[in-house]
Amino acid sequence: KGDFEQTGRMFERLGGEGGDADSLETAARIYEGMGDSKRAQQLWVSYLERYSGNPHRWGVALALARSQDALRQDSQAVAAYKNCMSGPADYLAECGARLGDLYMRNQNVSEAKNYYRKVAATRTTAAKAKKKAPAKASSASSNEATSSPYVGYARFKLAEMMEQETRFEPLAMPEEKLK
Repeated sequence: KGDFEQTGRMFERLGGEGGDADSLETAARIYEGMGDSKRAQQLWVSYLERYSGNPHRWGVALALARSQDALRQDSQAVAAYKNCMSGPADYLAECGARLGDLYMRNQNVSEAKNYYRKVAATRTTAAKAKKKAPAKASSASSNEATSSPYVGYARFKLAEMMEQETRFEPLAMPEEKLK
């Protein structure tokens, strides 16, 4: 049996007093796993304030946004998703698509479309990147830098919205041409 509360406090202390960014993020994950989302969110916010130059900050901003989104803390989640979108393209795609979903959930279709469009315009989908990949083995990181499943998802959501907004007339053949 593990004492997760004590372990979380230990990692929190290492992250705060010891200056170890990864320990602070680990503490937040431990608290999240224990169901203490409020404490986890506080630690992620602290991480973003203390370690604003850390290359992993975009992942922390995404974790914070997802936690806030799950708890329906919409205004805070919007801010965290927007922060996350200012990072590398992979984070822009995921955070933008999730932000579009948040706006759709709140029935703000025009804002949802704006974010889906931003994501859809960023780059290729993962499937298209695989077709363009050279025959020789390429590293996973280069593939990740050129594609995202969230681009395809955003394009799908836009197409789905267009279909719902379009009125279709029933197709019918004239009787005389059927004989």
